[in-house]
Amino acid sequence: MNVAQFPIWCRKDQNTYFEKIENQWIKEFDSLLDEDTVLLMPTLPFPASYHCGMVPKLTVVCYTGIFNVLGLPVTQCPLGFNKEGLPHGIQIVGSKNNDPLTIACAVELEKTFGGWKSPSRK
Repeated sequence: MNVAQFPIWCRKDQNTYFEKIENQWIKEFDSLLDEDTVLLMPTLPFPASYHCGMVPKLTVVCYTGIFNVLGLPVTQCPLGFNKEGLPHGIQIVGSKNNDPLTIACAVELEKTFGGWKSPSRK
């Protein structure tokens, strides 16, 4: 399913426009990512939110949503906690069907940063 098929966001007369954009993104990411390349990107531009805390921040789904639309593999890797004790991490993006590379990168990053840790209660 592509973005043009979401009637809540797009009118039918815009389908061709959004399909064209999606195809441009696919070509661009295909040229950027080969079988040995990953992108390390922030998952969000801020630390994790508390339950339901993302609702007012839905406009930042572009940090993760683009890779869902394009069907690219992404592995979320925890990196630790901020000063307020909230977890933060990065997403590792690979080329289409290259999940093993994103997972292998996450394993190595977890070794360096200590992997997942339970958040402490204050």
